[in-house]
Amino acid sequence: LTYKKIQLLQYYLKINSLDKKRNCVLKIDGRVNHGGLCDRLKSAVVIYAICKANKIPFKIYFISSK
Repeated sequence: LTYKKIQLLQYYLKINSLDKKRNCVLKIDGRVNHGGLCDRLKSAVVIYAICKANKIPFKIYFISSK
């Protein structure tokens, strides 16, 4: 792993062995290049549809820091 990936893991990887529930969180916070607004919205809709089909709770963490 590169230093940048290791640095990003502390923000994007959270493992809790006590929590057995599956959740899906779409995290768009500006730390990684996410593309334009249309790309972000399209990915949110696609991931929401997948989660809804599999009955997985879906959440969005969307912050514009620029």
